[in-house]
Amino acid sequence: MNIITVTEANDQLLFEVRLAVDGPFEELAEVTKVQREALRYGAQIDDTQAFLAIENGMCVGYVEVMLSEPTYHVGAPADKLDGLVELAHIARIGLTETARGKGIATTLLTHAEGWIKLKGKTGMWLGYALKNKPAGKLYSRFGFANLVEFEDPIKKRMRRIVMKKW
Repeated sequence: MNIITVTEANDQLLFEVRLAVDGPFEELAEVTKVQREALRYGAQIDDTQAFLAIENGMCVGYVEVMLSEPTYHVGAPADKLDGLVELAHIARIGLTETARGKGIATTLLTHAEGWIKLKGKTGMWLGYALKNKPAGKLYSRFGFANLVEFEDPIKKRMRRIVMKKW
């Protein structure tokens, strides 16, 4: 397996793997278009990057990192998020169904962590839905610690967790 950096030349791969991971939602194409533009812009200002996992010639996963992400998470108590401004944000990570359970997410996180350290950040943070137990286990094994748990104000009855590392 290889990890490659998303560039303007290969950003279609990011769109395709996000579609495979997240499904064919109508708004996904527009959201991804905006994010592709943000990634292009981010590459120019050196604070946003995405990495792709390539296995047997196929893109099977991705991770998106933002160095200057706002330090809020919708619905989370603001006082619990103090200090996140110095940390990079793991904005999204996803794998195709066939790539799960093979250590690919750990490899993507390791690669992202290396880039984050090169950029001089003092740590990283992420948020995820509490019902996504495999994600929680992965993040805990990778060294993330729970920072705050809260109810998602948009998707009622969904609990979310923000975690940080370092």
